[in-house]
Amino acid sequence: MKTVLDSQLIILKNNISEMALLCEQALTKAMRSLSEGDVSLAKEIIAYDEHINNMEKEIQSLCYSLLVRQHPVASDFRFLSASLKIVTDLERIGDYATDISEIVIEYSHEDFVYQKQLVKMCKDVIIMLKDVIESLMSMDETLADQVINYDDNIDNALLNLKLQLVNDMINIEDYHESLLDAFMIAKYFERCGDRCVNIAKSVIFFKTGQ
Repeated sequence: MKTVLDSQLIILKNNISEMALLCEQALTKAMRSLSEGDVSLAKEIIAYDEHINNMEKEIQSLCYSLLVRQHPVASDFRFLSASLKIVTDLERIGDYATDISEIVIEYSHEDFVYQKQLVKMCKDVIIMLKDVIESLMSMDETLADQVINYDDNIDNALLNLKLQLVNDMINIEDYHESLLDAFMIAKYFERCGDRCVNIAKSVIFFKTGQ
């Protein structure tokens, strides 16, 4: 027989999955706005961020309520503790998507530099986010480990872009500001990857207690 806590944990899991889907959609719109120069998509991301922020508060409230009222132990306590960390990481991903959209809007009338590299980074981040949420829903520690390892792709892409930027800043005098803004977008994607790694580590914590 399912207890009240069991039922509430199912609701909590579903809410986290919904919040993650919103983050995925925000990143997908960021990717499309970058590749297509679509400012309307970039503006839509801001609305997603507000929804994501509200979901974070709702999920945190549910976690604290269950901790106080249900007195969970062992794995249930670990899941609630992990959930509080996970929603914080998801909220930050939503913030980064908003930051990216604001930069894209500034360049609505010109081609964005490093477009191909940035779109590839975004695709990799979306892969990480999908996999890490799947690992959370299925409690798949192996998949969580794969997400952690996959982050090397994001880190390497950022390093390569940095090297290209340094070279271009020396040789192209007219595009310094746009180069730096493009690098900021790359940094935001790199931070999204780090947040996915944090979520993967939370899944492993739930499974192992470490």
